[in-house]
Parts: sequence; C-alpha cells; structure tokens
Amino acid sequence: MSRRMGNNNTNPIAREVIKMTEHKDIVLLAIYAGEILLRNGAETYRVEDTINRICYYRGVDFAETFVTPTGLIVSVDNKESHPVTIIRKITRRETNLTKVSAVNAFSRRFVSGKISIDEGMAELKAIDRQDLGYSHVRVFLSGGVAAGAAAVLLGGSWDDFFPALLVAFVIRIVLSTITLFRFSLFLDAYVAGFTAAITGFLLIKLGWGQHLSEIITGALVPLFPGVALTNSIRDFITGDLQSGTVRGVEALLAAGALAGGVGIGLSIFVTFLEKVI
Repeated sequence: MSRRMGNNNTNPIAREVIKMTEHKDIVLLAIYAGEILLRNGAETYRVEDTINRICYYRGVDFAETFVTPTGLIVSVDNKESHPVTIIRKITRRETNLTKVSAVNAFSRRFVSGKISIDEGMAELKAIDRQDLGYSHVRVFLSGGVAAGAAAVLLGGSWDDFFPALLVAFVIRIVLSTITLFRFSLFLDAYVAGFTAAITGFLLIKLGWGQHLSEIITGALVPLFPGVALTNSIRDFITGDLQSGTVRGVEALLAAGALAGGVGIGLSIFVTFLEKVI
C-alpha cells in the first residue's frame, strides 16, 4: 500500500501537481516571450497571438491573454487541474525590431515541436540578454545620414546636411550616456530636444549651416515616435482600443517632449549664451 501511494504515476494528487507545474512552466515561457515582444515595440495583437499559440501547443484547453503597453495577464485552465494565472508588469519599452523578429522565429520553432520548455526558456533568456540590434557605429552613421537628408528635404540647403548630421551624432552620444541612468522615455526625449537646440545654435553661430530650424528638425526626425504611432493605429484597427489610446498618447507626449526640449534650449541660448558668444 505504501509503495502504491509513493508512486507518482498512480497518485491522482501527484498527477495534478505535475500537471499544474507543467502549466505554470508553459505560462512562464509564453509570458516571457510576450514580455520581450512588448518591451521591444511589438503590436498588442502580435503579443497576444504569440502567447496563445505557445500555450495551446502544449495542450492547454483554455488560454486567455490580456495585454496593455504596461503589463500582461495570462491565464490558462485545463479540466484536469486548477487554473494558473500570471501577471507581468512592463516598466520600460524601446524599439528593437530585431528582437521582435527573433522571438517570432523562436515561437514558430517552438510550436513545431523542435524545442522543449527548458530549451525554450534558455533561448528566450539569450535573446533578452544579447544586444541583437545594430552596433553603435552603424546607428550613429545611419541616424546621421537620415538627419542630414531630412534637413535638406524639409527645406534646408546642402550646407545644412553636415550640421544636421553632426547634431544627430551629438544627440546619440548624449542619449547613450544618460541611458545608463534609466530615465523615462519623456525625459530622454526632452534632453534630446534640448541638445539639438543648443548644438544647432552653436553651429549656426560658428558659421556652419544656414537654416537653424531645418537643422534641428532634421536631427530630431530619427527620434520621432513613428513606431509607437503606427502601432497605435494598428491597435485601433484590430480593436485594441485601450492599447491604441495609450500608445497614441505616449507618442504625442514624446513628440511634445522633443518640442519642449528644443524650446527651452533656444530660450536659454537667446537669453544667456548668445550675448557671450
């Protein structure tokens, strides 16, 4: 009798505990994949679809996912065990579509049965830890060229191309430095606008460049929250009204922070620094 009771394969309570453990593991894996997607700029429907696919692959009878830009709630249930619900809060987001693509590729391989749960968790941690984006040199060069081209397209002359490129370089350097302090998105945007205004004004005063507004605007174009605004519209189209509203407001506030930083920078330069230089 004691031997039968000690056998987990014949003990209903033990089987239920094992089933709950498996459900918790699969939910932890699914919500981790969704967290990486959400933190790196994926749309709400993509996050929900990825989580549900991973859960249903392991034979979950019921899976419900609720995603907002600041958090995820995943609940699964089976007839043979109790429900399992996990909540994960998102405190900081960025745009890294390379990681989004990596998680999408992982989820397709996982649901095809090529990866176990433990292997999947290890791979997700590797994706989360690794810097899968472009190198700083490529980011600086591409952002600088985009800034210079935008300055010309917005009405500036070719004399404004390299000043806008240099201003974009300075902004990237400043943002790379303050990122270590993990400030909020809006403070980062405010500092970027302030840096663009001061640097652009200095270059104009030194005789390098002709149109201040085009130089500043061109340098800030790569920082405009285009991905957030696009995701907001896509969320509205798919019926995720809450996420669409939050993302839209976030994009508008980020754009306002850029403009506010520029305004403060120009005011300080005109009031104080212009008299000295």
